[in-house]
Amino acid sequence: MRWNLREVDPPAVRVLSESISSLDLFRKSPSASAIIAKLLLLRGIDTPDAAATFLSPALDQLHSPLLMTGMKAAVDRIEAAIERKEGILVYGDYDVDGTTAIVI
Repeated sequence: MRWNLREVDPPAVRVLSESISSLDLFRKSPSASAIIAKLLLLRGIDTPDAAATFLSPALDQLHSPLLMTGMKAAVDRIEAAIERKEGILVYGDYDVDGTTAIVI
């Protein structure tokens, strides 16, 4: 299987890559900024400020987790379990994203 990505203007990739390479998350791998810059441009994120906000958002820029479907019911159930001193089991898949989700 081969991915076919839309073409992106090379000068735009260079400019965005240079601007995001100073972010902390590229400290150990600065060469990754060019790949990330291309992906950001493909998503319509084309300014240094928009890229920085997308890659390192402040807490007040994140969506509320309470907007997720079923979140209120889950919170209510967890609060009830805590009040009743019930045990709470956290379960997730054994793959990387499942393990990460459990930790979060």
